[in-house]
Amino acid sequence: MTRESTNKNYLPPFITQGPIYFDPAETEHPLFRYDDRCTGIIAIYTSRKLNTDYIGNVTLDGAKIHHCFFLHPVDANMPDDQDILCIPVRGRVGYNSSHTLVLSTFRDAEGNITEDMTLHVRGVNYANFQKDPRTIHEDNVALNAARESFVLLKNFESVLPMPPKETLNIFGSGYANFRTHSFHNEVIGRSTPTLEEAIEKSSFQLNEELDRFFHIPSDRTPDRMIFNHARNLSEYGIMIISRPSLRGRDVRPIPGEYYLTQEEDALLRMICHIFPKTIVILNTAYPIHLEWMKKYDVKALLYAGLPGQAGPEALLDILSGKECPSGKLTDTWCYNFDDYPASANFYRGDPINPEDDTWIETCYEEGIYTGYRYFSTFTNKEDCVAYPFGFGLSYTAFTISPIFFNPINRVLLVNVKNVGKVAGKETVEVYATFPGTIQSHPTKQLIAFQKTNEILPEESEEVAIRIPLRNLSTFVSAQNAWFLESGTYQFFVGNSIQNLLPAGDFTNEEPRLIKQMVYHLTPSGSYRVLNPGTNETISGDHTRILSEDTAFKVKINLQRENLLMANMVAASRPEIKDHNIQWEDVLKTPTLISSFVDQMTEEELIDFLIALKPQETLTKRNHVLSLPENKRLGIPSFKLCPGNNGITNNFPTVCMPSALNLAQTFNRSLMEEVGYCIGLEAYRADIHMLEDTSLNVHRIPLSGSNVDSFSEDPYVTGIMLMYKIRGLHRANIKSCIGHVLCANSETCLGSRIVLADERTIRELYLRPYDILFREEKPDAILASNTILNHHMCGSYRILLEGVLRKELGFNGFVLTGTNDVSIQGVNSLMAGVSTVITDNDKQYRLLKSEIETAIRAGSLSIQILRILVKRMLLSLK
Repeated sequence: MTRESTNKNYLPPFITQGPIYFDPAETEHPLFRYDDRCTGIIAIYTSRKLNTDYIGNVTLDGAKIHHCFFLHPVDANMPDDQDILCIPVRGRVGYNSSHTLVLSTFRDAEGNITEDMTLHVRGVNYANFQKDPRTIHEDNVALNAARESFVLLKNFESVLPMPPKETLNIFGSGYANFRTHSFHNEVIGRSTPTLEEAIEKSSFQLNEELDRFFHIPSDRTPDRMIFNHARNLSEYGIMIISRPSLRGRDVRPIPGEYYLTQEEDALLRMICHIFPKTIVILNTAYPIHLEWMKKYDVKALLYAGLPGQAGPEALLDILSGKECPSGKLTDTWCYNFDDYPASANFYRGDPINPEDDTWIETCYEEGIYTGYRYFSTFTNKEDCVAYPFGFGLSYTAFTISPIFFNPINRVLLVNVKNVGKVAGKETVEVYATFPGTIQSHPTKQLIAFQKTNEILPEESEEVAIRIPLRNLSTFVSAQNAWFLESGTYQFFVGNSIQNLLPAGDFTNEEPRLIKQMVYHLTPSGSYRVLNPGTNETISGDHTRILSEDTAFKVKINLQRENLLMANMVAASRPEIKDHNIQWEDVLKTPTLISSFVDQMTEEELIDFLIALKPQETLTKRNHVLSLPENKRLGIPSFKLCPGNNGITNNFPTVCMPSALNLAQTFNRSLMEEVGYCIGLEAYRADIHMLEDTSLNVHRIPLSGSNVDSFSEDPYVTGIMLMYKIRGLHRANIKSCIGHVLCANSETCLGSRIVLADERTIRELYLRPYDILFREEKPDAILASNTILNHHMCGSYRILLEGVLRKELGFNGFVLTGTNDVSIQGVNSLMAGVSTVITDNDKQYRLLKSEIETAIRAGSLSIQILRILVKRMLLSLK
């Protein structure tokens, strides 16, 4: 039996300090956790111990807020009996607004109902925000990148662009919930207006009745009177379907994630019934189910993705025709999830805690036939594709005509002419059909692309594209080598995989060895991969949750394998020599690095090899990883920070579009400028290295990490990241890329086993690394917790030291995270990892103790530690 407290001197349940203000430029507000539009989560401290299993009633302006939760902060200065109430208000609070927040019927630890509390929430005045003159260029680049990243998928009867001063009838929760960036990268955008604020600055008018209806995010269908009034204002009806990126798990094929909810479906059906010109905007981090495009009369479909801080403004520029869309899909979009070849081998359950010793084994049965490689090869599957790879419409029209192909140096000259009425840009895509004299191949493979400059109506631009032989080679597992096949290679040019013209051919008389490899990444066990020359189908039988006994054996084998490797290391302990060399001496004369490292003591070496993951509190999102300074030798504290679409160091910064959006621009020079701008922000923030975009090739569209990587195509992935890293290096910022290798799933991180044949690994998942290492070497790579063919990538010596370093030419240092020191502790150092990132103090102390024990036992040499530290310092200098 609970009782309500009537004691007037009883302490209120929550601590307040006047109105709660929201301002993305203010970084130290004690009660707020920022997100992209300062409308994320209100964080309020409790004044005493409350019953955190019970959530009372929370309302904002009279509307109930769901999904509130308590969190105990990871902060040594916080009392044990103090918690934080987290209130999600995304889309409910914006600039220039004032709101009333009421907290009632909470309970204390004894079960007493606490007093009601009324708080005032205010959004700061957006018009008063002042730009830093140094950042104007970065913000302009963010705007241009957002504009070029939008992909126009359908535009029946040229519904778009809309007339100027048109009234915008915007429906759906995506209006208030318009998302600009990935939750994986919590960038504090310094200039991120809401969609409503962007509309106020545009030439469009806003239907204020719908604004009030959808101001609190909802997909409810308004009554007929609201619809009729909206129809009287405009013949355009716009629905925004919004989906966030996810942290720690993949997207599920369920309503509200991959599928539309019943509310969304009903709302879309009514919009299409009322408005003759229905436009759907997909503000999603991934492709969604598209069968509704067959069912409803949607006139225009625009993919906005997660377009960064300038997303709302860029969207209105596209709708108004101020900007001509030029983005292209970097993934194949199907109508249904089960049409994707990897869907049969995709774990659809809930995340599994690695500490439970439960493992998910995923078989890449589709082999190299993912995305367009599958749908263009297996002809009976073409009807499954809603929008093909490389596809994207424009407000103008282009002709792409091959002029000349020189088979000697393999240079293709193409003419691109604007035959429409407005200026625009086009992407020239070049595909090849391989001879198939050694082994089977996809029908067509992308081997080159180039985006034009802006072309005026009736004008043209000539594009010259050279095709390297390496882009025509294939990996032959039996010979463990890359070959150029004998026979004729046919080339095609166009603006998508389904819209191509013949452009020439090249004949190779005899098979030619391109590169002989040494190391093998052979899978264990036996299974068949998809082959167009056989009747084999994808069964999905090899993807499973391992039994407890089998999972235990996997873990023991991982530990035993690395223990045997440890016994192979020379147990020498060279003498420590004091050369009196300081770090500044190494910067002036890099050849002193070996003598410099020889001065370091065992403890100093170990300090550099272990890093503690930044600890966070609810009100301070700390993503900056600091390597310890060494005052004796003058080594500063190097700072590493995530930097996919902006730096995440708790300060306002430029927020670029997501990696997926950036790839859709197909614009190499723009990508380099994006990297340069992010690098300048990092330089001003005293950040030395940025953990950049993942090199993962998209295996399946529902992977939670896809939004932070580029494409289903390895060539697009490698080339686009190459230019971004080139921009970072221009700004004198070091780069770290992830996540080696085959980290194609967010669900069950650390307990995921991937089975893949060597050709698939080499041609699809390692190829971006080969491109990158040849053209613009990153300074570090982050090894994943994926278990590839029963080898943990973060402690897989053949992969890290053999394939990446000796075969592909990587010369930086390797980092890895760990959730199990017994597998990825000393073993990772043995495999060539220079920095092991531990999750907490307990892991840090345990790993340090294990390293010291291994040194004393003679299984880990000081010389190995010196090599690892030298690699790190050479990369960071």
